[in-house]
Amino acid sequence: MGKVSKVTRNVTKNIFLNTLACHTLGWLMRVKEVKRPSPPTLGEIFRMEQGRDIETRARSLYPDGLAVEDTNLNLAHKKTLSAIKNHKVSAIFGATFLVDSFVTKADILQRVRGGWSLNEVKSSVVDKPEFIDDMAYTAMVAEKCGLKISGLSLILVSKDFRLGMENSSL
Repeated sequence: MGKVSKVTRNVTKNIFLNTLACHTLGWLMRVKEVKRPSPPTLGEIFRMEQGRDIETRARSLYPDGLAVEDTNLNLAHKKTLSAIKNHKVSAIFGATFLVDSFVTKADILQRVRGGWSLNEVKSSVVDKPEFIDDMAYTAMVAEKCGLKISGLSLILVSKDFRLGMENSSL
C-alpha cells in the first residue's frame, strides 16, 4: 500500500462541499493534492466565464463596493478586516476569512443595520440544496472571525433576464 504524503491544506469551501458528498474525497483533498484528470472541457470553460460575468454584473448593483482581490490569503484576510472596520465601506466583494485552518471568500458582503448581509451569487436560475451548504460554510467561517451576520441572501439569475437588459433586471 502506497504512502500518502501529508500536506494538510486549509479547509476551503470546495473541500468542505466535496467532503459532504464523499468523506474520502474530502480527506484526500485535504491531505494530498488531488489532480484533475483532464483539462476543463469547452463547456466547463464556458460555464466558468458565465459565472464570472454574472458576478461582475451582480457587483455592479453595489457601486460603492470594495473588491478584495489579493491572491495571498493572509493579506486578503487582513484587507477584509480593515474594510469591515472602515464604516465608509458599504459592500465588500471577495471578502476573505481565514481562521483555524478554515478559509472562505464571500461573494458580496453588504453592510446593513446591525451587522452584515452575506450575499452569495450563483449563475443559475434555480436554487439547489447545495447552495445552502455553500452559504452555511461561508457564514460559519466569517462568524468564527468575529463578523456579525444579520442576513444571508442567494442571488440567482432571473428567468426573465435577457442580454441587453439592465443589470438590475438580473
